[in-house]
Amino acid sequence: MQSGTAANVFDPAAWRAPVETEIPNDSLGASIRRGLALFVYTTDSLPAYAPGKISCANCHLKAGRQVDAAPLTGSWARYPKYMERSGAVVGMADRVNYCFTRSLAGRRLPTDSREMQD
Repeated sequence: MQSGTAANVFDPAAWRAPVETEIPNDSLGASIRRGLALFVYTTDSLPAYAPGKISCANCHLKAGRQVDAAPLTGSWARYPKYMERSGAVVGMADRVNYCFTRSLAGRRLPTDSREMQD
């Protein structure tokens, strides 16, 4: 495929964020809904890990669905990746914990926890 063709270029004007009504009504959907609640109500949901007044949604606007504000859509496809600031290749759980320890001034979530999975 040729670089720069319409098939492999992200078009922010054509992108549509997923909506909550598209979340399935099964165990995956339950996990997604729990994750959304943790994301939007971070300090209420995880006070031991995010003790301040900042939630994930303070940086990832519109619950992580705003294209120009650190959207989460497709994030699993972008990790693991090299982070220049840390000088290491990091996976998704490490990146989430990076936000918890730096941006939220909190503690790392256990990587094997239900909260991290959700």
